[in-house]
Amino acid sequence: MSAKGQGFDLLASVKNVQTPLFLSLIGFRKSIARHLGLKALPFIMHDNTKAVIRREQDAEFPYGYFRLNSFEIVRDAQANKILKRHGSTITLDQVTNATISKGYLFPCNLSVELHFMHNEPHEVLNLIEKCAILGAVDGFSFTVSMPGASDWVVGVIMEEGPVEVPQVELESGSDAAAFDITLRFTLKTRAGVVKSVPKINNEGTVTRNMDVQGAEVENFDTRGRK
Repeated sequence: MSAKGQGFDLLASVKNVQTPLFLSLIGFRKSIARHLGLKALPFIMHDNTKAVIRREQDAEFPYGYFRLNSFEIVRDAQANKILKRHGSTITLDQVTNATISKGYLFPCNLSVELHFMHNEPHEVLNLIEKCAILGAVDGFSFTVSMPGASDWVVGVIMEEGPVEVPQVELESGSDAAAFDITLRFTLKTRAGVVKSVPKINNEGTVTRNMDVQGAEVENFDTRGRK
């Protein structure tokens, strides 16, 4: 594996975070860190987690990290082929009157693995209890706001079943003894892009004439209003 990215939080250097995928991952980190009181929670995609933790200025207990295990577009949630042609959201561009922002956002599931570490057994039990309760009542879910698209709720679903509590490694060389708790979540969110496209007319409303048999020709906009 290339050394590029080792020792760094991958979300800390993202140039374009205004995408559904990165906004969902950033929102997940903020939600988990806020509810569980974690001092550091970097996003890591390699096995050298200690190198990233050491770079965190406030890497004091409790801290953790998380990684993305899998990504899946949900095929049966909606008509994805129609969404590809017509888009999922349309909003007026606030900068110019010549374009509209059109979103092509597809429902997807992200499988995320979270690790958190603490060196105090009592605090570990408190964190596990809090996490289990919040996971059961949908307390980790959050709302994403993205320019050019309608807000949506990211459902954070904790994996069902008991939380395994490993034994602490007291004989672990130079590292301080700490519990490493693993939790798995599914993020139900969206993936795709938002892009600017030309408007059909200056008012931002596409009109057409409809010839209905036995009635006069009337003008309707795309929302079905006269």
